Amino acid sequence: LAYDRVELAPMFDDRNFTGKFPIGTVGHAYTAFMDSENLSADGLAEVSRESRGGAADLHHPLAWFGRRIRDTHDIWHILTGYGRDGLGELCLVAFSYAQTGSLGWAFIAAGGVLRNLREPSGVRVAKTVWQAYQSGRNAAWLPGEDFERLMGEPLETARARLNIPAPSCYQAFAVEQRNGNLQAVAA
Repeated sequence: LAYDRVELAPMFDDRNFTGKFPIGTVGHAYTAFMDSENLSADGLAEVSRESRGGAADLHHPLAWFGRRIRDTHDIWHILTGYGRDGLGELCLVAFSYAQTGSLGWAFIAAGGVLRNLREPSGVRVAKTVWQAYQSGRNAAWLPGEDFERLMGEPLETARARLNIPAPSCYQAFAVEQRNGNLQAVAA
């Protein structure tokens, strides 16, 4: 994968590519998610370029891997079932740490949990984030997936194949509770 260095953001923003997937597939769910949230893969890439001063675009395997993780972030939302609310982002950060071993993700997840322990739902938040971390540890290694093929796969089939269970602790929170005091840690 690193040898080929396929860039995913242009593919994910190409409506000729993303618009061809039928209802029930990862690709259709991704397209619907991006449309409903008014997001684009290039928009996320642009934020990354601004914050890293161009280092994100270096022609190096490690820089490419960072772009791959960045560009698949929203697909990970689809696969894991975590929303873009504060709790969903915090859970996806914990899942991402388990998948990548990046200490930056661990720091954000731990900080979010510690910040919320003072709140009445703090223990529930901690359990929810822990479940997300455990899901990431037990799941197949997502960075190595063939995302072009994955987009055409039925979503539930992909989740089963990748060993990604439903996020039961996250789903137990009412939608209006998922933002609580978590806005500050939302990615």
